[in-house]
Amino acid sequence: MNPKKQEEWEKLREKLANLCHQQWSGWMKYLFSKCELDDDVATIPEWATERWQRQLMTPYSELSEEEKNSDRVEADKFIKLLKEEIDKAVSQARKEERKRMLKLECMKREKHDNPETYRIDEKIYYDSRNKLRNQLRLEIKHQLEEEK
Repeated sequence: MNPKKQEEWEKLREKLANLCHQQWSGWMKYLFSKCELDDDVATIPEWATERWQRQLMTPYSELSEEEKNSDRVEADKFIKLLKEEIDKAVSQARKEERKRMLKLECMKREKHDNPETYRIDEKIYYDSRNKLRNQLRLEIKHQLEEEK
């Protein structure tokens, strides 16, 4: 993997790790707010112990809608972060495509005296542009399907 891509993955990893930490610390604040504190000992109330043990033993598909909604709120945070990253990548790809189009226009002007060279360069350009567009379409399609 090239260093720039590696750096981008590391940045995304850090953003996801930060979100995981926020979710964990939010849960811990909630947990301690329900506990009875006595010196350095936190005791989880019986009602909470029973509820949380039941939840941890229950598959997601069998949770109540209220419990599922609580998990969906947390999942939405990941979706938001990933959508922002996808939007940035699409925006960057569009900028790069515009640069390539400008470059092609310059090539057209410079190579008007050699039509064969121009046709080869134009084919390479359009092939790469179409490949990029198809990749972006697939990414957007997957993103929309995941949002449903």
